[in-house]
Amino acid sequence: MNPELVEVILEDWFKRVSNEFPPEVTELIRPTLRRTLLNLLTGEKGVLEVVSEIDEDLLKKVIKSGSRPADFIRRAEILMEILSSRVDETTFSKLVPIFARFQIKFLEKLIGIYEETIKEEITERRRVERALRVLSRVNQAVLQAEDEKGLLESVCRIIVNEGYIYSWIGYAEKDKTVRPMASAGLNGYASRIEVTWDESETGMGPTGRAIRERIPSIARDIATDKTFQPWREEALKRGYASSIALPLIHKDEVFGALNVYSDEKDAFDEEESSLLREVAENLAYGIAMLREKKEMERIERLYKTLIENTGTGMILLDKEGNIIFVNEEVTRETGFAKEELIGRHFIELLSEDEKESVLGNFKLRLIDPESVPKSYEVRYIDAKGEIRYGLVTITLLHEQFIVSLIDVTELKKIERELRVSESRYKTIFDASPLAIILTGIDMAIYDCNEAALKLLNRSREEVAGKKWTDLGIFDEKELPLVMEIFYKRLKEGRKQKLEPFEMKIKVSDETGTMERWLRMFLAPLEVANKPYAVLIIIEDITDIKLSEKKLADTLEQLKILRSIDLGVLQGRSVEDMVVEVTGALKQKIGHELVCISPLSREVGEEGICSLLKDRKMVGELRKRRGKDGIVKVESVAKLSDLFPLEIELLKAGMRCYILIPLTARDEEVGLLLVASRKKICEEDIYFINQLAGQLAIALHEALLFEEKRKAFEQIEENIEEFAILVDHIRNPLAIISGTAELHIKDENVKRLIEEAVNKIEETIARLDRGWLRSEEIRNFLKRY
Repeated sequence: MNPELVEVILEDWFKRVSNEFPPEVTELIRPTLRRTLLNLLTGEKGVLEVVSEIDEDLLKKVIKSGSRPADFIRRAEILMEILSSRVDETTFSKLVPIFARFQIKFLEKLIGIYEETIKEEITERRRVERALRVLSRVNQAVLQAEDEKGLLESVCRIIVNEGYIYSWIGYAEKDKTVRPMASAGLNGYASRIEVTWDESETGMGPTGRAIRERIPSIARDIATDKTFQPWREEALKRGYASSIALPLIHKDEVFGALNVYSDEKDAFDEEESSLLREVAENLAYGIAMLREKKEMERIERLYKTLIENTGTGMILLDKEGNIIFVNEEVTRETGFAKEELIGRHFIELLSEDEKESVLGNFKLRLIDPESVPKSYEVRYIDAKGEIRYGLVTITLLHEQFIVSLIDVTELKKIERELRVSESRYKTIFDASPLAIILTGIDMAIYDCNEAALKLLNRSREEVAGKKWTDLGIFDEKELPLVMEIFYKRLKEGRKQKLEPFEMKIKVSDETGTMERWLRMFLAPLEVANKPYAVLIIIEDITDIKLSEKKLADTLEQLKILRSIDLGVLQGRSVEDMVVEVTGALKQKIGHELVCISPLSREVGEEGICSLLKDRKMVGELRKRRGKDGIVKVESVAKLSDLFPLEIELLKAGMRCYILIPLTARDEEVGLLLVASRKKICEEDIYFINQLAGQLAIALHEALLFEEKRKAFEQIEENIEEFAILVDHIRNPLAIISGTAELHIKDENVKRLIEEAVNKIEETIARLDRGWLRSEEIRNFLKRY
């Protein structure tokens, strides 16, 4: 049978059955069926060989697309019907037994594959159903969870109870380790292994990759997976065959990973993995919600603590003006119980003559908050029916009103009493050389004298009504301490002795910002043992602090200079003394490099210090960079045309340096170099400059003393040599005299020799007298 006829038969068949297959399956079937028909119809291959060549994976795909064995038989019948219409009767009768044998063998193969596929589908369905049950139960656990640890443990138990062999949850730590938080299943596997989420060997497994790459990671066969090597032995001992790690992600934050293990290889197909991914997402959401809930509870507790302990009455109103919350201070101030106040309209508590104006302000605050004052005084009726005075501050927040109520009834009485002695009070208050500030118990400034305004460099309008902690004079880091001291003194009242505290503030003017040191006394003013205001008396001790600092610096300088004097008395070398001085100076100013050239031998910095001995280079550097003989460089990195010294400083990581000549009696004895990786502050520069002059004099004297010591040593050596030389001359003279007396007969020669010897003796005598004078000089030098 020719191929053209096969194509015709094939096209007729596809026209009748193609709608039974998905398009992608149809494209796979066509070439296979064409090849099968050609082999059968031409007789090129036998039935068994043709059947064996049919792709099993293709048959699985056809079966999974919905085809059953009966469908295959029906389609074969259609094919036979088309064949009978396209070929003659003789040919058809020959093909029938071939197709009959083919159909029997094909059905045998098909049924085997069909049963295997059905089993796989059942297994997949069982896994999917298991994952669905896990998802459902985890969702319930998330909804019912009270704490994070309990939720994690519950999820692991659910996963194992639904048929997985093991599960654990690990959190990603900042040090790139993974900390096990909960587990369920066999033998505590998670506690026996080390897992990280870096790119080391322990971070390349499923857990590390899931956290690092933020996508699920599957080990389909633990026994052969190369990335599972660090944990394979422990996993196989417990019967784990495959695993999946799912990242726990919420709003771009990765908490860690959920790990699930199976005793089957390749247990996590696409659908099951997708469902488990939902489990991880819901768990991450649950973790985030529990943390948010915990934080909200913490904030709520903090809020309640603040509300109940401010010492100020706090009332919460709805937008209609009904009271929905009051703190304990309100019940103390009004005499009403909380139950008597909550639910009432706040207007009911006011005196009759104030109700209309206050209600008008209340309504205006909803419409135009800026048109009404934020704080004002009201008269209200307490539980005894008595009129009391209160200072209220109202804030609109999310259609609710937060009302701060301070009972100022006693303060009003005090005001009346104060008016009687106001003149006397004002005279003392205004004339005081000390700064005085009067504040409320909420720190708001009621009044201050001229000394305070001058100290703060503010006008009265700039400070009136403001909290003194809001004036911008305190460092942000110091504010909690200031508030702690204020409220502590307020709580102690008059029972405790008035103790001052010192604090540094920042005061600005047209020239800039300066720091001032203050000594403050906080005196609570009380009525009936209840504070209503605080009197703050302030003494400016800036000059004292500066004097103390100057004295401390002077003592430190003297200490450093004294080490040189002691070194001189102890006979130490100047180099050793300089090492001690540079060490002490480095410790005092806290900078990395201190060098005195040409005397320093700083350990580890020999290269930098030795460069200072290059007078030509240093001279050019001082000429180009210096001012009044001193070189100050704030950023070495920003310099152009670097000198060798500056290159070495950069290599050592130094940011800035200062180079100061050490000059005494118009003689430069050396150079002082200070370099640092941080900025050298003006205080340190001042200290170094002050020390440099004294240090130059001390070093100059030390160098002179060392030169004198060396000269004295040379004199002693010369005197000793002098005595030895005289002895060396006398001994040969005695021999010469004796020899002349015994062996020379010529009287004239003998006489000449004796005269010469006598002259030499006279010279030696003069040398002896000179030696005695040298001894006297040496003894004098020893004494002085």
